[in-house]
Amino acid sequence: MLMNKSSWDRVPAELKSPLQQVVRDMAKEISLDSAKLEADAIAALDGIRTPPEPADAAAKWADVIAQRRNGLIARLFSSDMLDAIDTALAKVREPK
Repeated sequence: MLMNKSSWDRVPAELKSPLQQVVRDMAKEISLDSAKLEADAIAALDGIRTPPEPADAAAKWADVIAQRRNGLIARLFSSDMLDAIDTALAKVREPK
């Protein structure tokens, strides 16, 4: 639950603590529900197989990514930031 300061200041003092507790309780319940939904979703994936990847798929994806990096992404980030991103990705993508 989000509330700006002026709205919070209008809440009567005797209701603030109970309201905070209700929000904490709801957040805990939502968290538990989310964890169960995630576990159920992962269990539902058991046994699912993906079709084989076409031989040229990796090259096509690399081309699309390069186009986006040099177009939209280059407009969103400075060249220093792009260099840092490229360096970080290269480390992650290194064969183990």
